[in-house]
Amino acid sequence: MNIDSIQDSTRVVLSELRHGSIIPGNRAEMWRELFLLPGADLRGSAFGKSLYVEGPDVNVEASIYVRESIKVAESDKEGIQSGNVTFGSCVTTPDSILVDPVSFRVRFLSNIYAGIVNLNSSIVYGNVYARSGVIRDSVILGGVFCRGNLSLENCIVTTFRANSVNIGQKVSLLFPIAMAEKPIKLDYPVRALSFYNLSDSQDSNDNTGGSVLLDERDVYKIGDQMIEENEDEEHKNNHLYVLSMDQRVMDAEKVIEHFRGNRKSLEFLTLIDHMPSAQKDQIQKGGGAKLEDRLMGLVEREDIPEVDGYSTIEDIFVRADMIDTIKSFVSEDVVKAMKQLSEDRKSANEENSKP
Repeated sequence: MNIDSIQDSTRVVLSELRHGSIIPGNRAEMWRELFLLPGADLRGSAFGKSLYVEGPDVNVEASIYVRESIKVAESDKEGIQSGNVTFGSCVTTPDSILVDPVSFRVRFLSNIYAGIVNLNSSIVYGNVYARSGVIRDSVILGGVFCRGNLSLENCIVTTFRANSVNIGQKVSLLFPIAMAEKPIKLDYPVRALSFYNLSDSQDSNDNTGGSVLLDERDVYKIGDQMIEENEDEEHKNNHLYVLSMDQRVMDAEKVIEHFRGNRKSLEFLTLIDHMPSAQKDQIQKGGGAKLEDRLMGLVEREDIPEVDGYSTIEDIFVRADMIDTIKSFVSEDVVKAMKQLSEDRKSANEENSKP
C-alpha cells in the first residue's frame, strides 16, 4: 500500500487497485470520509459519509451510497496519467453531487439519485433523479427528473420532466418530448436529434438525416392530469407544459431509418450496467466508446444539419407511395378529392405569390 492509501475509522484514502468494497464494520465507520485519488480502482461498492474524487484515472466498479456530498474535481498534481473517472453502477446520496468542469470525462454507467445535482463534463448512461439540477457540457442518455428547478445548457438529454426548467444555449433532446409543470420559455431553440445519424454504423455518407429545431410554437399546455393523493401541495397541478413535435405534420419517410438506428444504439448503451463485466468492458472499448465520443462531440458542435420539420397533409398525400397506401383503406373518390385539394391549394399559393 502506497503512502496515499489510508484506511481508519475516520477516512479511507485510495489511490491503487482494491478488490472488495468499502463497507463500514461498525457505527463509527458509517461516517468515514472517502477519498479516491488518481489511480484508484475500487472493484466493489462504497458506503460512507462523503466522497471526494480527484481525477483523472479513477474507477469504481459497483454502487456508491454516501450520506452527504459527492464531489469530482481535477487533481493539481503533475505527472498523472490520463484517463476518465468511471462509476460502474448507481450513485446515490440524499445530499448533493457536484462535478466540476474538468479536462477528462466523468462517466456514470447507471442511474443517479441525489438531492441536488450539478454535472459538468459528464455522460450518464441511466436516468438522473433529483430535487433540483444543473446540467452543462454533458450527455444524459436517460431522462432527467426533478421535483424542483432544472437548468440545462450546452448539453444533450434524452428527455426531462421538472417543476420548472431554464433552457440555455445548445440544448438537444434525443427523444422529442419533454415536460414541466410551469411554463417552458425558450430563449433559444432546442434541437431534436431523433432523426440525426448518431451512429457510425449507419451510412456516414447519407445526408438525409438531421436535427429539428423546436421553438415556442412547439410548447403546449395540457390539462386534466391525474393528481396523486400523496403529492406535495407545492407540486399539485392539473396541467403540464409539453415541449414536443407531436403537433407537427412531418414527412419522416427519408429519416425514419435514422430514428430506428438511433433507438437501437441508445437502448444498447443504456443496458450496459446489466451486462457481465467482460462483455461490458468489450462494449465500452468498441462501438460503445465510438458512440460516446460522437455524442460528446455533438454537445459543442454547431453545424448540425437540419431537416424540414414542417410539412402539410397534402404534401404527404400526393406522394405516389402514399396514394397507393391510401387506396387500400379508402375509396377512389376520397383519393381524388385529396389530390384535387392539393392542386387547388397549390394554384392558390401561386396566385397569391404574383406581384
